[in-house]
Amino acid sequence: MSDDFHTAWLDQAMTHSSWAHEHGGDDNERLEFFGDAILEMLISAELFQCMPKASEGELSKVRAKLVSTQQLAELSRIIGLDQRVKLGKGEEATGGRGRERLLAGLFEAYLAAIYLERGLESAAQIVRTHLVPLFEEAHASYNAKQRIQEWSQQRVGTPPTYVLKDTTGPDHARQFLVELKVGEEVLAEAWGSSKRNASTAAAEMALKRLPVK
Repeated sequence: MSDDFHTAWLDQAMTHSSWAHEHGGDDNERLEFFGDAILEMLISAELFQCMPKASEGELSKVRAKLVSTQQLAELSRIIGLDQRVKLGKGEEATGGRGRERLLAGLFEAYLAAIYLERGLESAAQIVRTHLVPLFEEAHASYNAKQRIQEWSQQRVGTPPTYVLKDTTGPDHARQFLVELKVGEEVLAEAWGSSKRNASTAAAEMALKRLPVK
């Protein structure tokens, strides 16, 4: 976060309702609402341009991955919003600073503050910097997992399951082992730097072994 960006909008964006309840003033819930709409519009515009051959359903699936609670919470951590949010004593004591839903809303409120202070192009730049690089990964994840899911539904009538089997490495370089099963059959196991990456790798591995078109 730029150190010179200290405005009333940013201050409100960083104010959780628990803090406002204890100290007075406006919280960030209205900004969160506004930021959610801005984010959806900006992501939709970028996807429309970057994936000209994708169907409406595919675009919607990729967008959902990019604006998931987990993804937006991680962006809040990357930008440092988790360290700047103002929380009430109770929320702080119960681990609110690490709560993913809270952090996801915080990113949306921050995006709204950027828009209100600096305009749409500055908000779009935040999206291009932090989310556009994830488009290809999200698209690949959708393709592999969706094809395995369709095959699983046809074969056994239920979706596949992704089971976390192991983790290794230090906190800053954690690796995850995920097992992909269809029914009771294990199709693949794969490692990845996140559970999502490992799940995608397992799906891609399974695709190479199966008669999936």
